[in-house]
Amino acid sequence: MRGRAVGLAVALVSGVLLGTAGPAQAGPAPEFRYEVGYNGSRVIRSIPGTQVTFTAATGQKRYFSSRALTAELLTSGPGANDAPGTTFIVHCAGPNMTDGRQRGVYWAENMATPGETRTSGLVRWLFIAPADGTFTCELQVSSYVRNDVIDRFGTLQWRILPGAELISSPVGEGTVITAARWALPSKPVAEQTILRGGTHRTGGYTHVLSTAGTWVTVVQDVNLTTCHRADIPKFPGCDEAPAYNGSTVETWIEAQPQHRDGSSCGTLRKGPVTSTFISVARHHKTVTNTWVPAKSLFGGCPQVRLSVQVRHVGGAPTILHSNWVNAIAPTHGVVYQH
Repeated sequence: MRGRAVGLAVALVSGVLLGTAGPAQAGPAPEFRYEVGYNGSRVIRSIPGTQVTFTAATGQKRYFSSRALTAELLTSGPGANDAPGTTFIVHCAGPNMTDGRQRGVYWAENMATPGETRTSGLVRWLFIAPADGTFTCELQVSSYVRNDVIDRFGTLQWRILPGAELISSPVGEGTVITAARWALPSKPVAEQTILRGGTHRTGGYTHVLSTAGTWVTVVQDVNLTTCHRADIPKFPGCDEAPAYNGSTVETWIEAQPQHRDGSSCGTLRKGPVTSTFISVARHHKTVTNTWVPAKSLFGGCPQVRLSVQVRHVGGAPTILHSNWVNAIAPTHGVVYQH
């Protein structure tokens, strides 16, 4: 039984809609071609065929996850350390979505060219309606490369492979019983957390456990950059590194069961550890973490304090991103029960 339940949860976080009532769904999108020139990171494109439009009352929730989302660089030539990159975004628009509220999240990674020409991402977010009305959520893409690479190769040709989808799961209408979200608060670029050895615990979120459901799924996505010398003007904390040779980090989710007053109630629980090496060529990467414990693991305690741990194992200093861009958060989490 446990294997079936965990499989159900993994299917949800990886973008398969299971047992939800009345979904507003877009079918698999066709191929989408686009060009990238100078200052490409300033251009964000909607991916046609991924739009999901729905009505919601204030406070209603809907869990979104991408599926089969891959960008391909079609132009040959970029080589070692050119590092063309792609950012995938879940973005939502509608009533009261332009007054500083979070409007989505992003996933980003650079390619280690010439060996890589494709980037596949996983973007997941919990939408919470800020007002009554009609909303549209979609997948967006921004691809980019340094301007000197454009000088050498000209405008780059890209495409989104056919089949991309934005999967939508209404909370409380089927498999997902209850859900909540959080994100690292936005900080100026020059004040980003720089990891130099040791372990950093994010602020996290306190989740009150529902009496319904047997399983708890926690997803936590972290955007990280290994420091280069060229990063120092933008990220002053990258200075004085013993070497700029890539970074090795470990990430995992922790849950501390609590009493209602916030005091500890039971043993600290930890999810699986993910080890990631971010090479000099890669430079930037989103690390995705997923943990599916049984609710019984928390010993009947009424709530849990959730956080993600990031351990700097070795190599160059590493940037933990929390600078929101256009109300889109880089480091964020979701918890849901089912």
